[in-house]
Amino acid sequence: PRVALSISTESAALSARLYAEGFSLPIEEAEQDLAALCRAGAIPLALMRDGTVLSQGLGVPIQTEGGAVLYLYALTTDRTARGQGLLRTLLRECAELARALGFSALCLIPANAALFEAYRRMGFTEELSAGGAPHIDGAADLDLHLAFLARPISNGEANDLYAALGKHMTREMFDYTLGTLAPAVLPMRTDRGYALASVQDPHYVLASSCPAKRVGAHRILAMSLGSEMPISIPEPLPR
Repeated sequence: PRVALSISTESAALSARLYAEGFSLPIEEAEQDLAALCRAGAIPLALMRDGTVLSQGLGVPIQTEGGAVLYLYALTTDRTARGQGLLRTLLRECAELARALGFSALCLIPANAALFEAYRRMGFTEELSAGGAPHIDGAADLDLHLAFLARPISNGEANDLYAALGKHMTREMFDYTLGTLAPAVLPMRTDRGYALASVQDPHYVLASSCPAKRVGAHRILAMSLGSEMPISIPEPLPR
């Protein structure tokens, strides 16, 4: 049967059931997440047949030095429709849409090694590093002294944090991302600026407003859309 892709700017085009099943969430939480992501500027991406969503995801616009990138988030396919190449079809249509909208690349974060190789076969051939400094063994390795205060930043400091770390995405998306990362990651003030650090290990810095030596990186895959490729993808990103 012919599969027709429907791209809608309405969150109602997405299936909360698929989102809930794909990420082991209660249906009410899935509905809230989808609505919040769309309000924050994410583009709903739904592959439909006869009005039924078979595969879906969201595209989060990210500004990088290499141009605008569409970060694909929460990709999932209905369990009863897997093995039909629907995700590959969805990604192909996403690439056409993103190219038409002026994005230089698609990117995503594979959840495991098997998906990493699967996405490579689907055209995601560029491996990029994420911004920040994932895992720092000691303060001497950083051009930033990790002198964290004993408290997270106050609400009044949130605007400064966004200006330092989040201006590559909408403010709503930045706030949503911080909410999904908490309480594992907290925004903290250092002696030289702001950082997003792990609560359990403050030497694990997801993103920093100061230059930091990168000793590791998230495995982000990207697909060029015919324009200049970004060198890295800013953090934080929805997970």
